[in-house]
Amino acid sequence: MKIVIIGNGKIASDCLRIMLQNESHSIEHVFYEEVKNPEPAALLTTLTEFDLNASPIQKIHDAENIEILNRIAPDWIFNINCYQYLRSAIIASASKGVINFHNGPLPLYGGVNISSWPIINGETHHGVTWHLVNEGIDTGDILSQSFFEIGRRWTAAKLMTVCILEGIQLFEKNWTAWISGAIKAQPQSAPHSYYSLKDTPPNEGLISFETSAPFVDALVRGLHLFPFTNSFGYAKMNISDQVFIVIQTKVEEGNAQAKPGQVLSFNEKGLVIQCAEGAIHIQSIANLELQPISWPNFKKLVSISEGDICA
Repeated sequence: MKIVIIGNGKIASDCLRIMLQNESHSIEHVFYEEVKNPEPAALLTTLTEFDLNASPIQKIHDAENIEILNRIAPDWIFNINCYQYLRSAIIASASKGVINFHNGPLPLYGGVNISSWPIINGETHHGVTWHLVNEGIDTGDILSQSFFEIGRRWTAAKLMTVCILEGIQLFEKNWTAWISGAIKAQPQSAPHSYYSLKDTPPNEGLISFETSAPFVDALVRGLHLFPFTNSFGYAKMNISDQVFIVIQTKVEEGNAQAKPGQVLSFNEKGLVIQCAEGAIHIQSIANLELQPISWPNFKKLVSISEGDICA
């Protein structure tokens, strides 16, 4: 069978290497996003090592890419960690179908930023899905899924990493069964949830101490994507009319007599602020250019002390 891959990063590289072990299928071409590609070295090394036909893309629907697909006439296309919406021209070019990896447990958590939303929403379980592509977004029939618990202190970056590893394991176990028809795709069923680019973090990521400490902590962890690129947004706090990025927090018991926003302690270990429920210990911060700020330097930038009220 003739196969084309549209993909990025480690998961595309690892899946590609798994495919190359099976000589009954031919990898005809690989499209990858030169600018957005996370961990480009992983995929580019694989492409070079196996001397594969490949081309960087900005938009998969550009005429030259459609021309390549039509010339190849692939049996299958695999979309692996490329988040461009595949329209009918791409779908129609594969005679047997298009298979997509999604880092969420469809039909729940369709859409984008799916490593962040489950953390922000306080979910305790998550999953990944390989599914067929139709003309909807993340609505195609499901081929295989796996599910797992979300760790209590996981960040979005940790969840993303686990999703990638789960996706690779699921692929290695099942990909030949998908394309042979040994595994039959099953329609998605309700309930479902979907997040678009228009869905932004609560309060645009700005922390409100009028909420609970567990909610603030979940927001910080859900927007913590380091070292991955983060176009979704960062958790931020406004102190002394200055905005700082909050990198790491911890929930503490707090003082029931204190008001939300009141500073409970401020020392070399960080800043503890009372919330509507519990207190949040802000352990590490950065400026808006993502440069870490030490607590001694932070003290020089702001004029607050224990007992003061922060916005």
